[in-house]
Amino acid sequence: MVYVGKERRKHPRYRVSKSGEIRSGELELLAKVQVFELSVGGARFLTDTDIAVPDSFGILFAHEPVLYPSRLIWRSDRIVGVEFSGEPTLLSSFKLS
Repeated sequence: MVYVGKERRKHPRYRVSKSGEIRSGELELLAKVQVFELSVGGARFLTDTDIAVPDSFGILFAHEPVLYPSRLIWRSDRIVGVEFSGEPTLLSSFKLS
């Protein structure tokens, strides 16, 4: 299905192919993800499992020691749309699992 109505996003999204992880507030690994759309304000990705994505969490992208606070906007099976909800945090000497 193709959406042909007015675009409602605040920022344009770009197609990417990035690995990442969803992390809890305590940095516990919740799921691995494959990000395929990214913008200044959010992302769309595919989770590796059928987890219950929490309302708020952090996203870490591969090769970036930065945690992006995020909030769940929508979900359809394992595809998830999120909005970045705060200032990114630099995590010194942190590596993806």
